Amino acid sequence: MKEYHIVSTGLVSLTTKINEMAKRGWVPTHFVMAADEGTDTFAVLLERESLEPTPKRRD
Repeated sequence: MKEYHIVSTGLVSLTTKINEMAKRGWVPTHFVMAADEGTDTFAVLLERESLEPTPKRRD
């Protein structure tokens, strides 16, 4: 099972957060950028395998 996390911030902070999360097993999969007059926002979708054990089926 996969876990997903979204990080959204300015470019410098985003790079720092991605590096920190990569050390914990998160992998960036999608990048998005939005901009208007004077504001740039970047977002990244990260995923990793769930650390929780997969629930057993009860058939």
